[in-house]
Amino acid sequence: MKQKTNEAIALQELDKIVTQYDDILGRPNIGKEVVVNGYKTREITDIMIHIDQPLTSIISELSKEYYYDSYEDDYKRIMNCKEDIIYKILEDKYTRQAIISNWHNQVNQCFSQLQFIYRITKNTKNKEALNLIVYFRSCDLIYKFNSDVIFLSHILKKFSNELELDQGHLTLFIASLHRYINNV
Repeated sequence: MKQKTNEAIALQELDKIVTQYDDILGRPNIGKEVVVNGYKTREITDIMIHIDQPLTSIISELSKEYYYDSYEDDYKRIMNCKEDIIYKILEDKYTRQAIISNWHNQVNQCFSQLQFIYRITKNTKNKEALNLIVYFRSCDLIYKFNSDVIFLSHILKKFSNELELDQGHLTLFIASLHRYINNV
């Protein structure tokens, strides 16, 4: 029997998360139907999703052009803050202040803040590693969740490599996890 690649396992795990939350959103007694900007959505609020093994194994498989096209502005804002974040972590690797704001008045970004934090993590066998915590105001489960996780995994990998630290986990705090009703 052919052994599954890390890439296939990672994508399968991501699909399980999407399926689990899609099932929850479809239940009549859970979630709420909300009309936003004229579009019917079904949402659940105040969600935390913890990913022990960020999808860095598939980053090399993906086209870099996708990120530069779909996340160009986010990527530029994050990279503009890279030196400050690296400096903060090198100055005190246990800092809680390695934070990037991705919020701008002109654009309603879906993820508004990224926090890099160096702590013990399960996926590195209880060794210290660089973890990424991301705060979302909104996340479209069907169209954006997978690509957001892959993009953020790429960011975590980039910063971990730059700092020569083990890569830890990715945690998402999502205020509104939703799908559009016509996506059922």
